[in-house]
Amino acid sequence: MSLEAKERGPEVSYQLALLITGVALAYWVDLGFVQGLDRHPWLWRIPLALQSCFAIFSASLLFMLPDTPRWYYARGHEEKGDRVLARLHALPVDHEAVQAVKAEIKASLDEEDESGKISLMILFWDNTELQFGRRLRTSFLINWVNCSLLRHRLTNADRHLGTTIPGHQHACVLLYPNLQQS
Repeated sequence: MSLEAKERGPEVSYQLALLITGVALAYWVDLGFVQGLDRHPWLWRIPLALQSCFAIFSASLLFMLPDTPRWYYARGHEEKGDRVLARLHALPVDHEAVQAVKAEIKASLDEEDESGKISLMILFWDNTELQFGRRLRTSFLINWVNCSLLRHRLTNADRHLGTTIPGHQHACVLLYPNLQQS
């Protein structure tokens, strides 16, 4: 069933919390297996296989998902869009809730058509109400700064520990800077 607007924020927060927890768990599993690499050089394959299982499972499920109603409506496939939208809401196609969401999707598509197509020039000079270019530049800047700070912090952690830390162990060193090599 499709989420109502008031449920989307908490659902996104819950999904991100699970994602971050999974990343932290993967780093700890990596740390545990890397400890024995000097005795068993093949140990790095186990965390890779464990993490790959989830990715392969998720990727295989993608083939069973239908395209979004928005994609169908944007390409003029009204009937397919209606069927998918009704299925998402578990309601008949002519139900008022399904028709209201369809109207919202159509209105947003019409608004996008009025505002024009996205071009490379928008990245540098954007005077539209949505300010897509400014938002995209800001997100690139945030990612670049985060990567730069991480790289700086990890270089100092390597120097502090007196060793070169494998790339997948950096998150543990960031979380626990007093981690000493045993």
